[in-house]
Amino acid sequence: MSNSEFDCHSDAWLPDITGLGVAFLEYLKKLPGGEHLCFKDELVGYAEKKGLLVDEYNRAIGKLKAEIFGGNTTQYCADHHKIAALYIQAFLMHKPFRSSRNEGEGTDLPSLVTKLPNEHFSIVFLETILVAFNRKKGIEGRLVMDKGYRGCFIKLLYHYRTGAGKIDPLSLANIIFLIEKQYFIPK
Repeated sequence: MSNSEFDCHSDAWLPDITGLGVAFLEYLKKLPGGEHLCFKDELVGYAEKKGLLVDEYNRAIGKLKAEIFGGNTTQYCADHHKIAALYIQAFLMHKPFRSSRNEGEGTDLPSLVTKLPNEHFSIVFLETILVAFNRKKGIEGRLVMDKGYRGCFIKLLYHYRTGAGKIDPLSLANIIFLIEKQYFIPK
C-alpha cells in the first residue's frame, strides 16, 4: 500500500475515535447494566494531548514497522488490518469503557455487551475502519458478521484482554483480514 493510497497518520482520527466511543456509551447506557459504565475519553486524548491508547498504538506501530520494513519506517504505512489490530490491542490493554462501580459492589452487570464493553467496542471500531478504508477504494458496504462467529471473536478478544500485551498483532491483523473477506458485504 502506498502513502498516496491511504493517509497513514491515524492520530488524525482522534476526534472520530472519541466520537465513536461517546456514541457507543450512549448505546450501552440503554442496556441493562449500562448505567454504571463510563468512557474514559482521556485515554484516547485530543490533538493537543494524546492519551494512553494513542501512545500505545504509536509505540506498537513503530515497533511493528521496524520489524517488517527495517531501517527507515517513516516512508511506509501499515495497512488497515494492522492499524485496526493495534488499536484493538490498545483498547483491550487500557479499557476505555469501565464500570463506575467498585469491584464487588452491587450485582453483576446483566448484559453481555455491558459486561464486555471494550470487546464489543472493538467490533464497532473494526466495522468503522473497514467501511472507511473500503469507501476510499470506492466500495460502499458494511460488516455483517455471522452471529456465531461474532460470538467466537468476542471470546477471542476476551481471552486477549487479560494478556493484551501478548497479542501477536500480525495474527490479529490476519484474522481481521479474513473477517473483512468473509463478512464485509458490498452494497
